[in-house]
Amino acid sequence: MDFVTYEELAATPVETLARTIAFLGWPEKPPGLIEQVVAYGSFENMRKMEEGNVFDSFRLAPPKNGDPNAFKVRRGKVGGYRDYLSAEDIAYLDNYIAQHLDPIYPYQAEQAAAAGNR
Repeated sequence: MDFVTYEELAATPVETLARTIAFLGWPEKPPGLIEQVVAYGSFENMRKMEEGNVFDSFRLAPPKNGDPNAFKVRRGKVGGYRDYLSAEDIAYLDNYIAQHLDPIYPYQAEQAAAAGNR
């Protein structure tokens, strides 16, 4: 395991987290613990916690105006940025990544686009 992408973690969270834990050399975890961790950190649970202000924090509280775009946990959609950025902005970012991201990371815009279409 060289790196983990957001898209991979979204597609296979239990497996990806288990591989990451093994890569870090952490001790083996009890059966079901990784599944519990993934469930706790799921979009649905995080959104529910934000809506209920579970952390009793003004920084993590739900928006007072109810605007769905004001939530910290908004949509849980891989590639959702495409719904907010123009084609020109996306092309600029893709080019910037291609020009400036360290080539040791084999991450390509095409991979992100394909993952976002799942």
